Amino acid sequence: MTYISAFNDRSRGVLRDAYRSYPAQIRRELGLLDGKDRAAYSLSRLSDEVEWTDAKPGVDYDVEYLQSAGTADRMTIEIRRLEADEKLHQYAIGRPEAADEALTEIVRYDAFELHVAPSEVFDADAAAEVYYHYFQTNTVPEGMHLRELDFS
Repeated sequence: MTYISAFNDRSRGVLRDAYRSYPAQIRRELGLLDGKDRAAYSLSRLSDEVEWTDAKPGVDYDVEYLQSAGTADRMTIEIRRLEADEKLHQYAIGRPEAADEALTEIVRYDAFELHVAPSEVFDADAAAEVYYHYFQTNTVPEGMHLRELDFS
């Protein structure tokens, strides 16, 4: 499987392990988040039928993904995935205790603020574990809390 990583939905490339292992490369890329020039990071699987050079975002990748916004010290993680109802759903990811927490934390990036639960705030080390699990399985780790986001 091939995964595409992107910063700010602009700078995209194939995630490779040529210089670092996959976990180390993911950790490095998350560690580059600064809330400004690199305010967002995403990882999505490339369709098996398509070569990277021919791939189209939103068609061959970037349909389902894991994404973060913020800084290396303070970021959120969201997953967008196709559900059984054949619709895309997007969720904020948190540790299990996030289910009982109010949205009292603020994560800032660019000119935006995200209101999240305390257990939905990650640093690059903790986020890298979630991302590597996603890279291996295309799912989030067992027990993580998913809070569906409503964009209407």
